[in-house]
Amino acid sequence: MFGILNLRIAGGEQDAAANILTGANIVTDYTAETVALIGKVQKFKGITSAENLFKDAGTGFAGISSVLNVADAIHNGKWQAHNTIDVVSTGITLVPFVGEAFGLFWFVADGISEVTTDKSLSQNIAHVIGKN
Repeated sequence: MFGILNLRIAGGEQDAAANILTGANIVTDYTAETVALIGKVQKFKGITSAENLFKDAGTGFAGISSVLNVADAIHNGKWQAHNTIDVVSTGITLVPFVGEAFGLFWFVADGISEVTTDKSLSQNIAHVIGKN
């Protein structure tokens, strides 16, 4: 309080204000509080690591999806429209923010499609647009 009161009395003189702040240990106190806060934030690195884990897992699943897509095309003997749709949808899942929502939608919709029609969502889309 003493440093703040003197700061107000000093007016706007920068040298006097700097001397008052350092003389009253205000700068030291704020520095110590900032260092302590940074230390507390660093303890939450587990959240950051979990976030990176999910990003890495998403990238890994996209890679696996791409490999399976190519294997499907090789197994069928040709590249089909549903393979292209799968590649595009996999690419969209890698877009930050939008990709996560799209990936969740695609996962659920593909599961429903598989259960109800015995075909993947991309196969049904290809059939609807006439590129089966």
